Amino acid sequence: MVTEMTIDERERFRRAVIDAIRQIPAGSVTNYGELARALGKPGRARLVGRIISEWNDTSGTIPFHRVVGSDGKLIGGWSFGHPEVMKQLLVDEEVPFRGEYQVDIRRCFWSPAADEMHDFHDIPIVEDDIAER
Repeated sequence: MVTEMTIDERERFRRAVIDAIRQIPAGSVTNYGELARALGKPGRARLVGRIISEWNDTSGTIPFHRVVGSDGKLIGGWSFGHPEVMKQLLVDEEVPFRGEYQVDIRRCFWSPAADEMHDFHDIPIVEDDIAER
């Protein structure tokens, strides 16, 4: 069962999601549900997707293109203007594909190990992070 989060919990979770995405290595992908599970919030894959879609990163420093659907589909591709843009970013990193807009997730899946990830409650809110939005 998914419980409601307070505004403070949601803000800390948002920052933890962005921090986790920054850790995805080039040439690898993960999915929305895996990020939610690794951050202690299973069942919050849609919230992870919403956080990604609402984050305004015009610098391209956060590798949002490395987050795909659980089946490897580029479901966030329209956030880049067209899925082809997301695909090209992944192709440039040598991510293997099994379909036009579907990565071979078995060959390039990255999972943030629970013991390597920060619990989202321990992520401090830093003023520098706010300036990135």
